[in-house]
This record gives sequence, C-alpha cells and structure tokens, in this order.
Amino acid sequence: MNPARFPRWIAVPLAGLVLGQGLSSCVFTVRGHTAGGGRHADGEEREDEDLEREQLRRQVEEAELELALARRQAEDQHTEARGELDQARHGWEEARLALEHFQSSDKPRRIAGEELGVEEARFELANGRLELEQLESDYERYGEEHYAQLTREIVVSRTKARLGFSERRLALAEGELAAAVGHELPLERRALERAVEEARIALELAQSALESAELEGSLEIHRAESALEEVRHELEAEEDCDCRVCAGDGGSSGDDDREEDED
Repeated sequence: MNPARFPRWIAVPLAGLVLGQGLSSCVFTVRGHTAGGGRHADGEEREDEDLEREQLRRQVEEAELELALARRQAEDQHTEARGELDQARHGWEEARLALEHFQSSDKPRRIAGEELGVEEARFELANGRLELEQLESDYERYGEEHYAQLTREIVVSRTKARLGFSERRLALAEGELAAAVGHELPLERRALERAVEEARIALELAQSALESAELEGSLEIHRAESALEEVRHELEAEEDCDCRVCAGDGGSSGDDDREEDED
C-alpha cells in the first residue's frame, strides 16, 4: 500500500497501529522465553533437592545401623566384662576358701602328723633302750652259760643298731616338725594370703572394667543416637521446606497461567 495515496491524517494512525502490534508480539515472545527458562531452572533445583534428600535418607539408614551396632557392641562388651567379673569373683572365693581351709584344717593336720611322728620315734627309741637294758641284764644273769655267750654279741649288736635307727628317726621327726612349723607352713600361708590378695585385686579390676564397659557403651549409644537424631532432623527440615516450596510453586504457577490467559 502506498501511503502517498492516503491523506496524512489517515496514514499516521495506521503506522501507529502496526508498530503497536509488533511491540505486543515482542513482549509476548520475551515473556514466553522467560517463563520457560524459569521452569527449566526450577527443575534443576528440584533435582538437586531430591538428590540431597536421598543422601540424607541414606545417612539416616547408616546412622540407624551405627546405633544398632553401638548397642550390640555395648551388649557384647557388657557380657564379656560380666563374665570376667564372675570369673574373678569365683577365683577370689576359691583363694579365700583355700586360705581358710589351710588355717582350719591343713595346718593343724600337718602339725599333728609331724608331732605324731616325733612321739612314735620317741616311743620306739624308749622301747629300744628298755630292750637293750633288759638284754644286758639277762646276759649278765646267764653270762656263765655257753649258749648265752655265743648269742650275746649278735643280739646286743642288733638291738644297739635298731636303737641307733630309732635315735635317727627321732631326730628326723623333730627336724621335720620344726621345719613344718617354722618354715613350710608359714610359707604356704603367705602364698595363700598372697593369692587371696591378688584375687581381690583382680576382682576390683574386673569390677572397674565392667563399670568402664557400661559407661563406654552408654556413651557410644548416646553418640549414635545424637547422630541419628541430627540427620533425621535435617531430613525432616528438608522435606518440610520442600512441602512449603511446592505449595508456593503451585500458587505461582496458577498466577503465571492466569497472566498468560489475560495476555
């Protein structure tokens, strides 16, 4: 169309109308591209948030496993420490009873046995001396007889030999009694007392180990529970935030749709 054919008052409004329609098309196109780019960015952000929530869920599962493991380890440590404590208590009881049995039974019996050996040796020695005296008296009485003279030396020599053995047995019995009372029995008593003391110390250590195991187990469980609670709180906060964002996106999307409809 040639503007020269129209009057000026008609050509100017037509030019304005054409220019207005072009600007409207440009504005609509720009708005369309802007809205599409925003939706693409929102989609990427949503994927990142989903990935983060998935990582938090895995962390929750790992924290739950850590808590279960901490509880199991605490239970195992408690069971082991309890067993060691029972064993230590049993050892202490055995050591204490052994000392009591030694003091009330073994020691008196040993001393009585050694004293009996001394008494028997003394009795044997006394009998040997009486027998020797009797023989010498008899041989003195019948010394003139030929038979007595032949047997006297043999019989008296044997009796004196037995008497010597009796004297040696008495000395040995007295020595054994003195050694038992003065050295052997006190040494055994000290060994048993030392065993009781060592067993008592072992019992105290086992008791302390049990208490330490209980405290350590409780601490590990508390740490695991705290870690689980923390990651659960992060996951709940993330999911709650996502819910609010979704609600806001729904409202914004409706507004955008209404604006596009109005345009």
